[in-house]
Amino acid sequence: MAIHTLYPGFIRIFYVSGGHTHKMLLPVLPVASGLTWKLTAKVSPANDWDPWTLAVSAYILKIKPFFPATTSFTAAELWTLAASDADPIFREVFSIAVVGTGAGSAVAFAQDVVTWRTAIGGLLRTYFMEDASPVNLVQNPPYPAGILLDLFNFMTGVTAFIVGRDGGMPIGSTRRVTKLNDKLRKKFLLEA
Repeated sequence: MAIHTLYPGFIRIFYVSGGHTHKMLLPVLPVASGLTWKLTAKVSPANDWDPWTLAVSAYILKIKPFFPATTSFTAAELWTLAASDADPIFREVFSIAVVGTGAGSAVAFAQDVVTWRTAIGGLLRTYFMEDASPVNLVQNPPYPAGILLDLFNFMTGVTAFIVGRDGGMPIGSTRRVTKLNDKLRKKFLLEA
């Protein structure tokens, strides 16, 4: 598999935060399961997610505390690729009607990035745009009890399904960084 590819598939989650629509990409290992799709888990096949929508629901439960109640998660799409250089193929859409549960309000133009190390040695980054976390925050593991530790345990546990672009499952986190995203700010200010 080519490094830095979304092969063999990815999930795109749509959400609205801070009045802006965002898309979250999650590289995954999808497998056709009869008429539906399942996602391969870290300890497979006992913990595979069948159907894939169960995995999305579980992930949303772990990330919604990062977002204020004004954030709404609206949909998720499953895409596959036949090869690392192939065009993505749309497979299914899943409607979501979930809101954030975090305290505070969305921080305009902010990004919250948690970096993960994969079992193969690659990196995976999860991005939360315009969540309720303060900017200019740097946290290194071990993480204190709370929402970040809950996310860490989910992402590195036996049911983990999000992979790095090298195809490896996350085995640990290297750090969390929050900051203002200047490109995001310029994009949304130009659209206004």
